[in-house]
Amino acid sequence: MIQTNFYVLTLCFLSGITACLMLLCHFMLKMNGYKYRFQKILSVVLCCHALAFFNNYFVMLFNKSDNADFINTLFLTYDFCVSSLWIVFIIDLISPKLYKLKHLLLIPCTFVLSVIVYALTGSDYVYFFDIILTCILVVSFYFILEVRVKRYTNMLKQNISDLQYFDLRWVCVVLRILLVMAGVWIVESIVQKSWFSTYYNSNNLIIDILWCLVAGIASLYITKSAMKQQIYTTNNDSKEQTKPKSCSLYEKAYHEKAIKKNIDEIVESNKYFLNKDLSLNSLASLLGTNRQYLSSYIKNVKHSTFYDYVNEFRLSSVLDKLNATENLQQVNWEEIIGSCGFNSYSTFLRVFKKHFKMLPSKYVKELQKKKSADN
Repeated sequence: MIQTNFYVLTLCFLSGITACLMLLCHFMLKMNGYKYRFQKILSVVLCCHALAFFNNYFVMLFNKSDNADFINTLFLTYDFCVSSLWIVFIIDLISPKLYKLKHLLLIPCTFVLSVIVYALTGSDYVYFFDIILTCILVVSFYFILEVRVKRYTNMLKQNISDLQYFDLRWVCVVLRILLVMAGVWIVESIVQKSWFSTYYNSNNLIIDILWCLVAGIASLYITKSAMKQQIYTTNNDSKEQTKPKSCSLYEKAYHEKAIKKNIDEIVESNKYFLNKDLSLNSLASLLGTNRQYLSSYIKNVKHSTFYDYVNEFRLSSVLDKLNATENLQQVNWEEIIGSCGFNSYSTFLRVFKKHFKMLPSKYVKELQKKKSADN
């Protein structure tokens, strides 16, 4: 009994902290300004989810009443509504403006209806329906998300040289964590049949405490990522790309051949890769060609993506600077990678590890040993 009371107090404390964190995230988004619609949706979702965590206080107040199970399950059906709002947020994030908001809201409306039906009937079948529908939505949506994000990332790599503010792979990471937590909660509920018993048993409490911790950290991470997130479309830098002059098929073939022959030398000699915001369109304009010719060269001749192609030049420049550095123990990575065109250390680290299969620190140590041996 004492242990259970301790868990209850811990849960109430963490629920309050998590709810306050979510409200703080809401105000952070509001103060930062809503550049995209998905940021507005996230702000609303955070408020609704904060209310879900405050519900634990109401459940505690009515825990000893005759209607404890009914009230607990009623609040749980509200939790499913919040889950559906998260799905709306992610759909709008990965497919901006593809769907009208009124169509997206049909998903949470289904769960709102289930809350009303349960409040009127008290039937546990409504709760079973919410669990089954949520499992189907989340699992199927997760696989769709993985495919969409992978396609989006490939599109980015074909068009821009830095993914820092456009990459959506963080969404998949968050969803995997939440899927594991939701799976544990659903399995535990089925095994223990907790909807027919008193809400406050040790197993439920421990899972809810862990859920509070994960939800609080995840909300901060998601908010921070969403505030920096930018959505790329092929129209982002369309102003930089001028229409190629009309010419004969012979002139096109000759021009493409000349570009393919000298493109690497032109990019390296003119240091175009030092432009941190370099895109396929902007580089094509600098070379005096168009994006189709340039994209074809990178894909079919270099067997690479634009992202990898440009960052190879940047990485080579970093290595040249490291070789020219006498004291490698005092390497200023931010200064070196910044001067070589990398927009962030995370991008540099991803490129470096892909190329050398090791961390930069290990490479520097080996380089230092080699220099010492030569001397």
